[in-house]
Amino acid sequence: MNPDTDYAGSKVVIKQGREQTDFFDVDLAEAVRAYRRLKADMAAFEPTIGQLKEQIVAKARRQLNGKGTVRFIVDDKPLKVTFGYACVIPEEHVAKVRELLGERFIDLVRVKTEYSGTQTLIDLASDADEKHPVRAYLVIKEESPKLELEK
Repeated sequence: MNPDTDYAGSKVVIKQGREQTDFFDVDLAEAVRAYRRLKADMAAFEPTIGQLKEQIVAKARRQLNGKGTVRFIVDDKPLKVTFGYACVIPEEHVAKVRELLGERFIDLVRVKTEYSGTQTLIDLASDADEKHPVRAYLVIKEESPKLELEK
């Protein structure tokens, strides 16, 4: 078996920290190449998509006066456009908003306090050897893997 001919174009380098390992995987090499090509194609369309979105949103905004949802149906295929707003009350204004709204504050304002663990806490709680008691009080979920093309 000759690596220069049998595995041509299938070399994959894994870099993790300062360590690097080379191996041959035809399927993985082609998947990475295809992903790069598709991402580049998508990036090339972004300006055009942005212009089309602006045009569609402008028409939808006029139709709805800037709030709600509208569907534009062309060739029996709907395109849904939804307008929405987010409202954040800065911490320094919460007392005043509470005063102004009175009893309605509870109905009109959602209070969200979030505590999230650091990677160090996740490692501590996940260590099978240590079995830290804090693990029983945490919800640890795997995040969706992120792919990032580097130049």
